[in-house]
Amino acid sequence: MFFQKTTSIAVLIVLILFLLLHLSSNLRFDAPTSVKFLQNAQEVALARDVVNTTLGFEKIFVLGLESRTDHRDAIELSTAATGLHVDWVDGVTEVEAKALPEGQGSSLGGQGIGSWRAHMNTLQTIVRENINSALILEDDADWDISIKQQMHDFALSARALTQPLSSDSSSYADPTYPVVKDTDGSPPPLMFDDLPSTTPPRYSPYGDNWDVLWLGHCGIKRPGAGNQEAWPVPPQPISRGHVVHLDDPTVPEPHHLHDFKGTAGANDRSGNADFQNHSRTVHHPQDGFCSVAYAVSQRGARQMLWYMGVRAFDAWFDTMLPNFCGGKDLQGLAQPTCVAVQPQFFDQHNPRGQSWKESDIFAAGNGFRDVPETYNIRWSTRINLPKLLSGKTDYVDQWPDSSG
Repeated sequence: MFFQKTTSIAVLIVLILFLLLHLSSNLRFDAPTSVKFLQNAQEVALARDVVNTTLGFEKIFVLGLESRTDHRDAIELSTAATGLHVDWVDGVTEVEAKALPEGQGSSLGGQGIGSWRAHMNTLQTIVRENINSALILEDDADWDISIKQQMHDFALSARALTQPLSSDSSSYADPTYPVVKDTDGSPPPLMFDDLPSTTPPRYSPYGDNWDVLWLGHCGIKRPGAGNQEAWPVPPQPISRGHVVHLDDPTVPEPHHLHDFKGTAGANDRSGNADFQNHSRTVHHPQDGFCSVAYAVSQRGARQMLWYMGVRAFDAWFDTMLPNFCGGKDLQGLAQPTCVAVQPQFFDQHNPRGQSWKESDIFAAGNGFRDVPETYNIRWSTRINLPKLLSGKTDYVDQWPDSSG
């Protein structure tokens, strides 16, 4: 009986491993993988959940105008090439004036209002259908062809920041979470290769205590990092724990990193000395810009829909997002738990062609872009589509390391 039970368990593990390999067969795993990957049964379960077609979320939604068939073609090819499945949410071009909540958002013009409403419609769908969690992408998003490995490592980091410790379910590895005081300093970083053991999550591979995961942006700030004067003071104190992942080969060297302020180096980019070569940081966001990609839990979707769709419409959606995470004018709503990553996993792709076609919200000028690019993404899925579709593995590295 013992032999039969042991054999059954062994067969089950082999089947799980086969499934994982099958799901990830078209992914780029030649870069060094996480030392924690498939380390034990819990990690097998985590990998199974994250390496699925929705990256461990119940759904992936993509927002975009139905008329932008070019964006839809690119997204469908990109998701097919990296083993993902998405559902579309049509962009909005007109909103009845009576339906706008009070606030300055009504002065943004048709594009700004339409963008806001498309995000609200997505959140409304998540709430109505009681979707446990969802990743929301804008239709110009791009990602690394190793996105599943990246999200696996991010799940471990997010859990280290928000899940209780295995040794004491009333304590956390981050001493400033979940309650932070103005007098709290910045704790030392948690190193990715030596993360503490935390209680296994029950509902999401990313943990059970998050509202928003901010995975694609145009620049973001870590609380407690240097150069605080360059960023707005958060309305509420933000937890300051952070995970540093060194030697991540999918991260460009610091001089290649780019945010909405322009190309910047390790410290200029965010006032953050975390950015050694090939390092990535996971932390709670103090402030940020752009909503290229973010995930919401069911709790987070309900809170955001109230905050941005009922309470007030007082700014661009991607300005309201950091206000929400920072605790501005919550009117009794619980302080949200938001977790961000930088450099980001998703960024806006700029295709070859006429610049005015790039954005449906902002004027992009009348120039011509000769070479397509996606900031901060080394092995861009969109740029590598010809390679991926042909079964080739000599992928294009947008931001190669300096020689020597």
